[in-house]
Amino acid sequence: MALKKGEYQAVSLYKFCLCILVVFIHNKTDEYFQLTDKQYMFFEFFTFYVAQIAVPSFMILSAYLLFRGYRTGNAFSKIRSRLSKLAPAYIFWNTVAIPYTVLVTGYRSSGNLIEGILGGGYDLLTSKFNFPLWYIFDLMLFLIFSPVVYKVLKNKNIGIMIIGCLYFLYICGVQLPDIMYRRDVHLYYLLGAYLGIHEFKIYKQRTSLLDMLSGIAGLLLTVILWNSRVKTIALSIYSLGMMRYFLSRFNAKKIPIFIQKISEANTFVYYTHIFFIGGIKKVVGLLFQTLSFKCQTANYNRVQQQIKIPSDTYQTARSCL
Repeated sequence: MALKKGEYQAVSLYKFCLCILVVFIHNKTDEYFQLTDKQYMFFEFFTFYVAQIAVPSFMILSAYLLFRGYRTGNAFSKIRSRLSKLAPAYIFWNTVAIPYTVLVTGYRSSGNLIEGILGGGYDLLTSKFNFPLWYIFDLMLFLIFSPVVYKVLKNKNIGIMIIGCLYFLYICGVQLPDIMYRRDVHLYYLLGAYLGIHEFKIYKQRTSLLDMLSGIAGLLLTVILWNSRVKTIALSIYSLGMMRYFLSRFNAKKIPIFIQKISEANTFVYYTHIFFIGGIKKVVGLLFQTLSFKCQTANYNRVQQQIKIPSDTYQTARSCL
């Protein structure tokens, strides 16, 4: 089921916002700030905890859009259509990232030539050169198994019971096969798939205060439960609440043309942000080192002025020796 023009623009803008949050997560620059404990707490809250909505929301939204109108008869065409876009982009941007990884971040291959070639090929396929693309790799795996997901979740009651059991098992510490980059992403993907299969509305014609409040509650629970596996439930509440609120808001208002054009670059930002976050870190580092040096010099001169002994007092004290 294709998105209407207004829905497509709302989804694109929301994805762009999520991409910016991903950049925040990967571009940790707090080491360049001389922050007090209280300042660091606020810094971490906005650049780390708030940004945690990105991965669950991407997974929920991707699965939801795939499984909207998903049927056994059109499964192959949906899989082929999406793989034809994801696979070439995945290989291309991983390949483009090889010089950057080797020259800038450093890359160690195996000792001999054969092992180096095989290891490099494996690293290329598993997004070792462009690590944020683990998300695309996992999406392609989910795509391949989408007919199975559809069969399992097709029954409304059985589907929600299966998802509930998987959340419960994850919270209890049951380890699933280490196939995905993150072991909790399947929960968000299955949740989005369930919502898409059964055609739940993830946005409304009007914004709802309840959606925003549930999203805020999910965020606060995420912070509180961060060191617990129960945080997966909090992240799901946070993601769904904010997604419903902002998609409804974006869909209800006319988005300016220039913002539409910028938001359509969400995929490009995600694929390429690894190349410029290193540069941002260096620029920020140099900036704060310069500012820090100037502040230290100013403070040193000010202290020198404060402790400077008047010359007449110095001469009097010296004559007494």
